[in-house]
Amino acid sequence: MTSTGPQPNGPYSGSTLLAPPNYSSLSVANPPLYPSTVEYDIASILTSEGPSPPLRTHEYHLSEGANATPWATLHLSSTAPRNAHRPRYIGGDDVSGTVNLNLKNASAISSIRLLLRGTMITSSLVEGSYRFLEESIPIWDKSTNSPPVHKENGKLVGKYEWPFSFPFPTEYIPPTAGASPANKGSTACPVPQTLMQKNVSASVVYEVVLRIVSGIFKRKFKLQTSILYIPLNRSAPLLEGRKNAYKNGAFIPGPLADPDGWTKLPDLEIAVTRRRKSVGSSSSKTGASSAGPQDKVICSIYIGNPTEYARGSVIPCYLMYGNGKEDAELIQAFKSQAQRCLKLELKQSLTYFQNPQQAMSGAVFKLQKSGHSNSYTVGQVDIVGEAVWWDPPYDAWTTKGPENKLEGEIHLDKELFPSTKASFLLVEYVVSASLVPSEDLEFTVLNDAGPEAATSSKSVDTPTKDLSTHGVVITTVNADGPMPIPFTPVQPKIRRPDQVVDVEYLVPGPTRY
Repeated sequence: MTSTGPQPNGPYSGSTLLAPPNYSSLSVANPPLYPSTVEYDIASILTSEGPSPPLRTHEYHLSEGANATPWATLHLSSTAPRNAHRPRYIGGDDVSGTVNLNLKNASAISSIRLLLRGTMITSSLVEGSYRFLEESIPIWDKSTNSPPVHKENGKLVGKYEWPFSFPFPTEYIPPTAGASPANKGSTACPVPQTLMQKNVSASVVYEVVLRIVSGIFKRKFKLQTSILYIPLNRSAPLLEGRKNAYKNGAFIPGPLADPDGWTKLPDLEIAVTRRRKSVGSSSSKTGASSAGPQDKVICSIYIGNPTEYARGSVIPCYLMYGNGKEDAELIQAFKSQAQRCLKLELKQSLTYFQNPQQAMSGAVFKLQKSGHSNSYTVGQVDIVGEAVWWDPPYDAWTTKGPENKLEGEIHLDKELFPSTKASFLLVEYVVSASLVPSEDLEFTVLNDAGPEAATSSKSVDTPTKDLSTHGVVITTVNADGPMPIPFTPVQPKIRRPDQVVDVEYLVPGPTRY
């Protein structure tokens, strides 16, 4: 496809890279568009068995006026999907294209270069940006006439075309502590994905700059355009149990049948008590008494192993609960409300420098996990997925196990930002179990295994958080082999905390492949 890039007087002109307008005090006439789900989805082209996707070309022009014929044109070829607003490059791709000049009059151009830049932005202030990546690619230089071109009296005139191709870097070298930017360290960091999200007050942007220097006074002409970068991060290969299930259209074997195929979270021990209304109470929760019969429930939560999952796929989940007295009244009552009361969520922790130039200055960089920011950093935690539970409609156990079990999965959005550990940006994920209060039952957590546990027992009158957690890695592409297939349709992103979704089972079978 072909699109017209920003003109010299557009939002990308000049030497200052502007932050996204939602988070900037500047007024930008043509704000950059947020990438679409299709632009983020690279799995569809990397897992396809068909021919490689065609390269699409975007055009960007320099001209003397809005209606004038362009005198410089930059063509960028990439695997961007149809109707994409910018070129897209995947880790390992080459940035290729051509630089074209159409000079009606002789011009004393002295050099032509391309710059590939990566910048972290937290505000429109000078200290609110940090350029962590800058690659300079020479296109033509007058002093060496390389590559050789026709000149008249030492000036360029007429039409010229220079092809170029260079790899998009997948790593950068951050400065070491106490060192100047010129004296970089030796530990490479992965180049992070483009970050442009409405709910994040920071961004990571990449741009290609065509810089032309002309005349005695070294007048500089710049043509800048934003590009999208997606790292190529593959999940670890599936183990045989889940691989064969996906390959043959079968159900996933459970933890007892395939213990190597699951990772277990710390057990939850919960005392369950039936609530009793006090006299005159208008609410089942107000004045509730714990004098009723009590029983203990042990919940064992599992997630699919290995714990690396590509966005757009699912995290398989399993829950087993009981204490050997599955016929007890309270255990049955807990079973009837387990789908509603036990929540398993995927949480994203995103942490970055409030002043990103601290990464350039070599300041001690200790980004806290789980979104706990310190005096130098900003952190936020978002719930980006929640398990959908159902009673397994089949006997998945080859070994005798507890009758009280639920199967589930967490759907991963195709736009999820991959797990990242850069010198200025940390993105981590955890699967976290929590309890939601019930009108009929009172819960007391007997062994809070969460990171913020303060006591050995805790009455659950409000929703609890992080009772049992396990870190996971979100990647951009599935491992080679059969694709993970969801058992339920993708659920709405937002729903009430107490809402139980009636799921439609997607029955496995050869027709699903």
